[in-house]
Amino acid sequence: MKFNKKTKFTVAISLIVQSISFVIMFFILAGKKKSFAKAFLAMASVGGIAGTAFLCSYLKEDRDDMRLDEDDFVFDEIDCFGDDSDCLDECDCADCGDGEASAAE
Repeated sequence: MKFNKKTKFTVAISLIVQSISFVIMFFILAGKKKSFAKAFLAMASVGGIAGTAFLCSYLKEDRDDMRLDEDDFVFDEIDCFGDDSDCLDECDCADCGDGEASAAE
């Protein structure tokens, strides 16, 4: 089944909150020695695992969307990798190179 990002995050948080409430119900019913307390604990475990899986999947997709590709960068016409003189001549900051570019100005 395919979920979009908002739905996946909402389902993950809902499952985790439901698991927390089932754990609370387990402790309440275990104190009263009710037989179906273990069922709540089992449901809390399954829901917690599923919620965590959805949340990890959402975070992985979100991290992948934040990665930058080479197409995301815009390079100027300055070729700083070939001849260093072009890069230093056009630099206007004080702490570039040996200070020759800023001393020349």
